[in-house]
Amino acid sequence: MVLVIRVAKGNIQSAFRALRRKVLEAGLPREVQRRRAYEKPCDQRARKRAEQERRAERRELMHNLSLILARRARGF
Repeated sequence: MVLVIRVAKGNIQSAFRALRRKVLEAGLPREVQRRRAYEKPCDQRARKRAEQERRAERRELMHNLSLILARRARGF
């Protein structure tokens, strides 16, 4: 993964904030923490299952929210 941050007019502070924001959005600190120690295969499966469940719940929530907002826009 390559992150490119442009420094405009020598403004290092804003470039650093942008870099930090992109790193956090990419989930790199969590990935580094996770890879710091060996993860047993059963723990890997449990983590992946939990991540998948969280994604499914979020997807369902966003779907329901879009339905509610669509109904509200129609005047219900």
